[in-house]
Amino acid sequence: FGEQSPVAGILPDDVEAFLDSREGLSPRSRNAWLVSLRHFFRAAVKMRVLETDPTAHLDKAKVVAKPPAFLSAGDCLKLLRAVETIAPDYAAAAAILFFAGVRPVELSGQYGLAGQRRAGEDAVIGGLCWEDVDTFGGHIRIRAEISKVSQQRLIPIAPNLRAWLVRYGSGKSGRIVSTPTAWKRARAAIEKAAGVKWGQDYARHSFATYHFAEHGSRDLLQSAMGHTANSSELETAYKGLATPAEAARFWGILPQGMKAKSTARAKGKAQTA
Repeated sequence: FGEQSPVAGILPDDVEAFLDSREGLSPRSRNAWLVSLRHFFRAAVKMRVLETDPTAHLDKAKVVAKPPAFLSAGDCLKLLRAVETIAPDYAAAAAILFFAGVRPVELSGQYGLAGQRRAGEDAVIGGLCWEDVDTFGGHIRIRAEISKVSQQRLIPIAPNLRAWLVRYGSGKSGRIVSTPTAWKRARAAIEKAAGVKWGQDYARHSFATYHFAEHGSRDLLQSAMGHTANSSELETAYKGLATPAEAARFWGILPQGMKAKSTARAKGKAQTA
């Protein structure tokens, strides 16, 4: 508004004109400006610099939410076949991301700050371990200390995921992924070999999309994904993105050479990819 503009002299029309003058703002960015200004003016009211908040009459712009980016069942298959071919040591890790919806940071952990580590202490904080995976009991335990939201949860192991874990995880112990850097490099190589763009959360979004398409339950999905917000948000984001038939193809993706009948889903929906 200018250095010489007294706060008490700023009127509602001035705020609206200011927002309109920000050329090229998306509705989301305009709303961010409005929220910042509103915080400022409400503080001014609290400090008795102003009597009223000049942003009070302004409404936020309508934002049309974009659907989460997820992969088709065919692209998921390409990535998983690529990992089996060029990086089989990471096949179970990739399957856990796609078929359990684990957050990438929950899988690989993250590096602690060097100045906060004691001598000889592990550089990596968190990370899913094989001891957290109960293949035959049927669940993956996300411990509170590795969870992004610091809350423990259990994720049911789908029949096709069990097949991946049995083939590529039997007898292993310790971290599933050695370090975040090792996983990042492996993922880049897998993406290149498959010819499919693998964004940071594409696997998790794919899990959510096909989970909702199969089960139609926002509460089951919320429990598996570890969301603490209202589960209706998940329904809004993932409902209608995939059909039951597409979900069946996704949940029917098995390790190379395995047939769907060996891990038929409870309702007989499994199909070969």
